Amino acid sequence: MKINLSEDEIEVEGFVTVMHDFDILKKMNKACAHSIAKDGNKVAGYALAMTRDFRDEIKSQYDYLVTEVATTNKRSLKARKKVGFKVKQTQIINSTSWELVLWDWS
Repeated sequence: MKINLSEDEIEVEGFVTVMHDFDILKKMNKACAHSIAKDGNKVAGYALAMTRDFRDEIKSQYDYLVTEVATTNKRSLKARKKVGFKVKQTQIINSTSWELVLWDWS
């Protein structure tokens, strides 16, 4: 989560702003097991993957995927643009600039 990172980590690594509920995490884990890296008892990193099959399950129900990404999260924006998201609008909410991005599946 962004609140746990330094500005340098945010710039280099990107950050997570959305927490997933347990049911979604279970479905995602069933499709592709999550991995964690630990340093002793502390989680040092993780991989949370949404496979193509899971995406296709969502895609079959919807024509578009719309989400917001903080403009300071350059790594996340770059990854989304690479798979097909297009920036539709920039807005500022509570002093944070957000890119509204859309992926057209129709």
